[in-house]
Amino acid sequence: MEPLVANVQNLWSTSQRPTAETQLWHKIVSSSSNNIFSSPDLETWGESSNDIRLTSNTEICLTHDVKMQLLNIKRDLVRNECNCSKSDGQLRDTCDQHYFCANSNDIFEQGLYLYLDKYQPTYPILHVPTFNPRAVQALLLFTICMIGLAFVKTEEAVRFICHIYPALLDEVYKRIISTTPEISNPAAALSELILAHHMLFLVVVTEGNICPTKSEMLYRYTLTAAQNLGLFSSDIAQISDALFSSVPKDHRRWSSWSRVESMKNLIIGLILYDCSLSGIFSMSPIISTNTLKLALPCDFDLYSARSAHDWIQLVDQGSSLAAPMMRLSCNEICLPDLPCQVHISCLYGLISAILVRLTANYHRLIVDSDLVQEDKHRYVPWQIYTLDRRAAMTTQLVVQFIQLYDTILRNSNPNCVVIWHNLCLLLTADIRLLERAAGREGPEAMQTARNAIRLWAQTPAARRACLHAAQIFHTLSHWKPMDGTGFQPVRCLFHSALVLALYTLVSPVVKDVQDSNGFDLAKTDIDWKAVGEEGLTDLPQDGAAQLRTDNPTVNFIRCGGPIILCGKTYFTGARHARRLVLDFASLLDEVGRHWMAKYTRLLYKIHDTLVDVKMGGNMGQKLPYI
Repeated sequence: MEPLVANVQNLWSTSQRPTAETQLWHKIVSSSSNNIFSSPDLETWGESSNDIRLTSNTEICLTHDVKMQLLNIKRDLVRNECNCSKSDGQLRDTCDQHYFCANSNDIFEQGLYLYLDKYQPTYPILHVPTFNPRAVQALLLFTICMIGLAFVKTEEAVRFICHIYPALLDEVYKRIISTTPEISNPAAALSELILAHHMLFLVVVTEGNICPTKSEMLYRYTLTAAQNLGLFSSDIAQISDALFSSVPKDHRRWSSWSRVESMKNLIIGLILYDCSLSGIFSMSPIISTNTLKLALPCDFDLYSARSAHDWIQLVDQGSSLAAPMMRLSCNEICLPDLPCQVHISCLYGLISAILVRLTANYHRLIVDSDLVQEDKHRYVPWQIYTLDRRAAMTTQLVVQFIQLYDTILRNSNPNCVVIWHNLCLLLTADIRLLERAAGREGPEAMQTARNAIRLWAQTPAARRACLHAAQIFHTLSHWKPMDGTGFQPVRCLFHSALVLALYTLVSPVVKDVQDSNGFDLAKTDIDWKAVGEEGLTDLPQDGAAQLRTDNPTVNFIRCGGPIILCGKTYFTGARHARRLVLDFASLLDEVGRHWMAKYTRLLYKIHDTLVDVKMGGNMGQKLPYI
């Protein structure tokens, strides 16, 4: 019998060809390029690669030849002549290309510098010590410069980006669809994937409002291509360790290692874009988290080492090359142990992976399902997720995250703190329902949604949602320019405004609001490990759970209380709901970039629709989509 079964097994087995992802990682490790941004046929160093040592971003300059290549791309993309009038020796600022005309001598160096100064520290895909602009494909370098210019807070710069965006999008889209990820040499798709990744930043900047159909198509194709290449399911640590064993411990190993680290950051960036763009286009994320394997970046000091000598010295002093791994499947949750301090990209990777799964659950079980009657679950998402084993695990994952990384999160970039609070917000409040109640789908849908929110506002989950919304407000109130502004925090702040304002509008009147010992929801010393699953699980039926404890946070979730935010008390009703909206709008003005201004405008419009139910009346026109 055994020989017979063995024959069956042999016939059943598939061919043992190297998989696309194995070929890709082998190509990355063994490549002759010093950087994943570099093209081997363009890489011509002026000095020996072993002697490369950069001291700062300011030393990376563009040669005259490179500038001319970029200028030619600009001319190819925008063929119409500039209509800036020079007859009087002055440039008119009415032309969409005025910003380029007024700064044509150094605009590309300005863009590259701002990319390295503003974008790269938060999304460190580019390994700066081995970066050589002369070795980068011209279209990719041009897109990098446009990303830098997107950080310029002037009307002319915004107009120029919007003017060139359609042609640049069209060119990038043609490049990415011309490369099939399943080809025998999958590494051929890598440079186009990096190009598309950078273009997706500009899609986020414009929020898909320019060329929305093609922008969404680029997003879908890029994430699908990356998934088909196995970027979200490969055991990078195992593959790279096997490949590194054949690379000597010298400059070649440093280059190989840095290319793998760049790829890890590229993968994290793609997951972040999936989070943001799925929200912008109101769709379920592309990435499947059923078999997600995410290798996190190593110590950032290693990644920022300025030479092979410095890198080897850090390794010899004990810096670990082992990659922490996060694993998500239908039956498994594995969060890695992390050191006390990690780079922001490491936390972004973990949080955004959880956010992708949470958003996918929301679309699968709430948006796209007719099987669940939301009113029976009082419009609380986590209660609906308990009906599905995989979705229920996500709630546990969010709680487990803070249990493991509470100290790390406290000392991290505030944008990471905000996104974790947003995870809890998405478990405790139906954001789509809140948007409908704010007027997204017109006056009739708004009134229906506000009636539903009145039921939600009586739950512990709603009170926990208010708590996280207040924490988001407090965290971003202490935001500093050096913290940077990602895409997620601004949307989180907007949704927090809806949570608190609509809760205040419809919640029951709270007695004893003059209590001098009122609990400020924005206090900074909340022990989230002690709060645990409060408001995220069903309470016992014996009533004992309603008893007050010595933890004021738990007391608020269980029993409610006045909304006190940064020392201000907001009472039930439309007047105080409108005040909350104005406070959030003012904060959005401070922390949001120019291309996020629509969220502030929306809040001011929503402010006018917040009236007490007894007032009735016409609630105005349908609000624009968010």
